[in-house]
Formats: sequence, C-alpha cells, structure tokens
Amino acid sequence: YQKHKRGGVFSYSVDKGERVDVQTRTEVKEDAWELIEVPDGPHRMEIRGRGKGQSRLYGVVMERDGPGVVYDSLGIVGARGKRLLNADPEHMSRQIAHRNPDLLVLAFGGNEAGDRHMRMSRYEEVLTRVIRFMRKGNEQMSCLILWRFCIC
Repeated sequence: YQKHKRGGVFSYSVDKGERVDVQTRTEVKEDAWELIEVPDGPHRMEIRGRGKGQSRLYGVVMERDGPGVVYDSLGIVGARGKRLLNADPEHMSRQIAHRNPDLLVLAFGGNEAGDRHMRMSRYEEVLTRVIRFMRKGNEQMSCLILWRFCIC
C-alpha cells in the first residue's frame, strides 16, 4: 500500500478475528507492507477502507513456506507493452525489489496486432526499453517474453 499526505485508514482481519487498523497518512510518500503470519491452512481475510482520507492498496500476497511457484500478476487490460513505461520508475523498482522475483514474464502482442502502423523494428526498441525498465528492481532476474499475434 502507499503512505502519503492524504492517506486514510484501512483495516484488515483474518478469520473474523481482531480488526487491525492501518494508518496510511504520512508527510513523505512511500510504499509500505504489512506482514500477517497465520498457520498453514485455509483462511478468510477481510479488508475495509475506514475513510479519513485515501487508502491506496496495491494488492495482497498469500504465500506459504516451502518450495513452489509464486505468480504475481499485473494485468493492464487493453494496453500495449509501452504502457508500462508510464509507471513511476522508482515505485516499480521498489515493488519488484521487494518481491525479488527470479523470473519476469511479459506477455504482449494482442493489442499491438491491431496497430496498422506498427513496425517490428520500432516494437523491438520499445520492448527492449520495457524490459530494462522492469528489471531495474532486480537486474539479475531472468526474463521471458510471450508475444502473440493472431489473425482471425
């Protein structure tokens, strides 16, 4: 979530337990995280905005200890690959550094396929910039590009 000057309060509870209020108002804008540890097994989490300002939540991650695959998804419906370049570079780097992924998967092509003026050489330049931009938070992570182009 984000702490900022006009921040508000949100609350969460796990399994209908005690409500925890989180204050997001602060003088300096910053990313923040809450770590909630629960025993392994099924749980129910409830998150509510409590007002008194704006609460900006980015998402919730639920993981368990041990080997496995963790899949974080950032879907931008109807956007082209270059749209990622509009994100705040420092914010994106902090988020990626915090999650510390081993593999970045970028999937594009569907929207670009309808662009009559797209040149592959320009598209390659844009995707190279997108990859560099996204890897700033973890320059060691591998990258897999999925590109689809279909004519129906």
